[in-house]
Amino acid sequence: FCPNCHTRLAQLRLTRAQRELVRQRLLDRAEAVDPSGALLRALVEFDQWLSAHASYDCVIDGPNVAYDDQNFVGGSFNYYQLEDMRQHAQLSGMHPLLIMPRKYMPRSFPTAKIPNHTLRQKQASTTLTVDELLVIEHWRELGVVFECDISGKDDWLWMYASLHGNGRLVVTNDEMRDHWAPLLDERLFRRWKDTQILHFGFEREASPDNWTVTLHFPEPCTHATQTAPTGEWHIASADGDRWLCVQPDASLARAFATVAGDGEPGAERETGPPVRNAQTLSADGLEPAAGMQPQEVAR
Repeated sequence: FCPNCHTRLAQLRLTRAQRELVRQRLLDRAEAVDPSGALLRALVEFDQWLSAHASYDCVIDGPNVAYDDQNFVGGSFNYYQLEDMRQHAQLSGMHPLLIMPRKYMPRSFPTAKIPNHTLRQKQASTTLTVDELLVIEHWRELGVVFECDISGKDDWLWMYASLHGNGRLVVTNDEMRDHWAPLLDERLFRRWKDTQILHFGFEREASPDNWTVTLHFPEPCTHATQTAPTGEWHIASADGDRWLCVQPDASLARAFATVAGDGEPGAERETGPPVRNAQTLSADGLEPAAGMQPQEVAR
């Protein structure tokens, strides 16, 4: 909340219309990238699955988490890291879903091999232990994993999940800038990333097998210029977490309310209402004009 005008600054996510537009673009791009149609069919199947399992509000990029910090001799796809992340997300109040390529979900028991894509591993595959196979079966029994056959393109699934319905949170350290460039402009890409991507880490202790999970949640409000229905402008600083609260006088506030009508509180605006003309900018920053009362607000 702004302590000067008591406006609640908003977390600005992609709107429903924007998500639907990008979702359709993603489907069109999938069809162009894979002429066989396998990728598009996988996304359509996943769409149907998500619609039938709407309670999942978070998806976890399984390979990205399991391979994190594993580029050492002996490193591998770490099922225990992934299970710890799943439990951490659940204890944080979310209902997480693991996105897993089927090649990492073998059913052969008691022995099975999976690929090993760590940089310093001399062997191209890893033989799983019974305990690791039990972790896989545990996920299946709980119903917390979606297994996909699109090898090397599983990232398309969690991208799609972030656009489906109200837009799910995603646990990943993959920035996906190459994928998103044709789908979103830079401003909307940054908005998507800042409000829906949860970056993570594993803080190692005495050995590579001892760690503490860290998960970085989105900030509660977006660092962007926002307006209030009553006419206040909150102008974000170029760096840091500060805003300038610009309050119009009563007559300007009434004029703004008339123009804004049923505008969405906290909306980020490309162009402003008439009240914007009541402020001037100088080389030293924002200066008040007649009827304006700027006050700096620390978040």
